[in-house]
Amino acid sequence: MIQGLALGSGLKVVGVSTLAAMAQQGLEQGAAKAAEQFQVENVYAAIDARMSEVYFARYQNSQGLMTLVGKEQVLPPEEAQTLMTVNKASVGVGTGWGAYESLNPNQQIATNSAVLYPNAKFMLALAKQQIAAGQAVEVEDIQPVYLRDKVTWKKLPGKE
Repeated sequence: MIQGLALGSGLKVVGVSTLAAMAQQGLEQGAAKAAEQFQVENVYAAIDARMSEVYFARYQNSQGLMTLVGKEQVLPPEEAQTLMTVNKASVGVGTGWGAYESLNPNQQIATNSAVLYPNAKFMLALAKQQIAAGQAVEVEDIQPVYLRDKVTWKKLPGKE
């Protein structure tokens, strides 16, 4: 859809990841709910990737915008759990939290169950930041980014 709009208008585009949009939503909604209690510092986005894995990333609040810390990746929930810093200023978003108890075994990370999927509204602040930083590109130059670029599956015996 964005390609058609960009081609028709002659405008450049930027990409915003699903995990980043969810993290921004977690920040904005978490800050609104708990303004007197704490400032949201970290948002951990985890989406159920099936096959006992999650799409996972840690984002940090940088003046009201979520900034990726490390990289977005696909990994087992137990491994993702080791990448988290537990404190009151951390929030978890996405379907991964409900799908895998091992992601948050002692319920140490508060989860925002209202943020299970991305909402385009929360991409706007991140897109504006990228445009202001000169990161917009021609529509012909955009490429989708897939964290899991191959699917692992078992073949039936004798069907290899």
